[in-house]
Amino acid sequence: MRTLTHFKRRGDSFFHLDAQHGVFWLVASFVLAALVVLVLVPSAR
Repeated sequence: MRTLTHFKRRGDSFFHLDAQHGVFWLVASFVLAALVVLVLVPSAR
């Protein structure tokens, strides 16, 4: 498993992610946020 310092030494940006990884994590974060909203809205009623 690579450490954070290994990623930092590879180039100018902290994490070297290609476009597919970036899109995946963006979509995954939106899905997670939507799930949190769906859980919290019914409990607020």
